[in-house]
Amino acid sequence: MQTWDQSLAELVIAALLEPWCRPANVMPFACRVLRTDKEFVQYLKVSIENTSQSKYGADYLSSISKKEFPSSSLLRAILSSSPIPDVEIEMFLTSLRRNFLNLAMSVILNGSETEELDSMYCYLAQQCFINDYIYFQTLEEINYSQQLRNKLRLAFENKQLVPPIWMIAIACYFPLYTITNTKILTQQKWSDDVLRVLKQQIQEPSEEFDLRAAIPKLTNIDSQASLAVQKQYEENPYPRWIRLPKSSNSKLLISYFQTRFPLFRSSGLQHDRSLEMLIAGCGTGQHSISTSQLFKGVEILAVDLSMASLAYAKRKTAELDIQSINYAQADLLKLASIGRTFDVIESVGVLHHLENPLEGWKTLLSLLRPSGLMRLGFYSELARRDIVRVRKLISDEGVDSTTQAIRDYRKKLLTFDKFQEFGYAIYSSDFFSTSSCRDLLFHVEEHRMNLIIIEEFLQKNNLNFLGFDIDNYVIQSYKKRFPNDLSATNLEQWHIYEQENPDTFIGMYQFYVQRKNAYQ
Repeated sequence: MQTWDQSLAELVIAALLEPWCRPANVMPFACRVLRTDKEFVQYLKVSIENTSQSKYGADYLSSISKKEFPSSSLLRAILSSSPIPDVEIEMFLTSLRRNFLNLAMSVILNGSETEELDSMYCYLAQQCFINDYIYFQTLEEINYSQQLRNKLRLAFENKQLVPPIWMIAIACYFPLYTITNTKILTQQKWSDDVLRVLKQQIQEPSEEFDLRAAIPKLTNIDSQASLAVQKQYEENPYPRWIRLPKSSNSKLLISYFQTRFPLFRSSGLQHDRSLEMLIAGCGTGQHSISTSQLFKGVEILAVDLSMASLAYAKRKTAELDIQSINYAQADLLKLASIGRTFDVIESVGVLHHLENPLEGWKTLLSLLRPSGLMRLGFYSELARRDIVRVRKLISDEGVDSTTQAIRDYRKKLLTFDKFQEFGYAIYSSDFFSTSSCRDLLFHVEEHRMNLIIIEEFLQKNNLNFLGFDIDNYVIQSYKKRFPNDLSATNLEQWHIYEQENPDTFIGMYQFYVQRKNAYQ
């Protein structure tokens, strides 16, 4: 793929905006398509090379925002869909934002009409909000953005008309809902581009705040470890996502598992159309919503420590008109006190953030019905080796986990002479937003496992391993290596396979287990 293909670009835009799947999954390919536009690549190169030291660079950036080039529509779709996992494009957008701030600072508040605002800046503001303001800021930028924010506040106090360029420039540096009295802006007349920014940064956060009162609290949260994790996700709900496909639930759970996993047994799982599921650690709702969209007749209780995450999840669930999910705040370790059991329990990417992950797993097992199913996700010690190295650097240097500290340390990582050696730590899509980078590299509590530890736990707790939730090509590769394991469920052999292919579980071990009662 070396030349611009408009038909392909339109397909990618549709995949991002309709969307066809999670936009984050499309984003790496979308960036590759964007880079086939030679005109955009030229902008990319010149802006990165020149903007920091030449007037020509600033003029050049201003021309970019006004000009339509072949990939302009694709760039706008990318900016409004998901964090952008590309270092050079990040550098370009960081320069574009800095230039925009300088333009905004030159605009005087005088009540007269200002120059029409370029739509590209509105899309840039959306991207900055989506990535939680991850882009590096110079000391001059920090000073200018704070000055402009203060000007906006003063204009509100004096009931003066606000230039759109001020508002959108500030939205590239701070969420607008954090500024007093900005809610009135949503009631005024603006262009569609500006309205989209106001909806994202004022109206939707306001809705989430209102939704908090309706979310029940099932347990206390009082352990030091739980409170520390809760604090992180209250400050940075993870992940921030924009769209999911509006698909309807199409599968019955039992037939789905019978098709996927040869060792699955349905005995004891009755009433396939009225099964009860617990999602322990639902975050901002992608997991719970996707699960609800997959299965017919499943009632879901989705719990999390973070009220900010739950409110985000509840708003997005209502947006998709899904009725089968109930959200509640709870400490996973205290769920036994609610007096309920479940046919299916899912906890992916959660237990390894507990002080004792295996104790957390046992707590969830106490809520699982005799023939119940579990889906789990744990970090792999081997696959996370790059992450471990960077986490050690962060720990040794005593780097804080504030937004500014994360921005500055990312900049430091990317300017190391051999930054490529950090591998997955900087090439992961999670490196490209504040909430996900904090989860990836700065988490207050992280543990990792290997398959031998998991196998021992399964044996001790009467659980049968059904299989990994992983791309089919990995399963086929494993079966080619171990043709004796037709069900691909021998964890000792999977352990060997992982040693030979250390990036196999680069995200997590994600797998299904079932109580052995179902086999009796």
